[in-house]
Amino acid sequence: MSAFSKDALETISSWSEILTAAFGILAAASAVVYLLANRPLRKIEAHESQLERQATARAQKEAAEAQLALSQTLTVFASRLGDRVLDVGKFVGELKDKPKKIVEIWYKPDDIEAERFSDDIRRALQSIGWPVSARRWFTVFNVNPKRVALWWRGRCYDSGGTPRK
Repeated sequence: MSAFSKDALETISSWSEILTAAFGILAAASAVVYLLANRPLRKIEAHESQLERQATARAQKEAAEAQLALSQTLTVFASRLGDRVLDVGKFVGELKDKPKKIVEIWYKPDDIEAERFSDDIRRALQSIGWPVSARRWFTVFNVNPKRVALWWRGRCYDSGGTPRK
């Protein structure tokens, strides 16, 4: 037979029923506590997430404003130095509806301003999808490099995108 007596087995059985009921009640209580505690945590997390999105939006706005201020400052600084400043909006507006052609931009060597200006033209053209094959320097004597910005279909365009006559 069994190593335990009938009374011992009945006692073990009754205690196991009691403990099973106690653990069942404990599991149900922990589920209720979890649900009650989890709801406020979700609200807190949602609020913190919203605050983080607002802080990110503020930081992005401040960065955009700082970039605009820097761009305006650089434009003023360049104009004070006598450097040409490309009016990108006007330049792009003049060329936006024109047929796109491959453009080659030339500038005078050892002229940092001319090189920068040619780069501004390149970026403006590429922003509207015009292919720019190259930026090259040229050697010509007795030429005013600030006179010619871009030749297109036999017309010379100045730094503002206005055709010259």
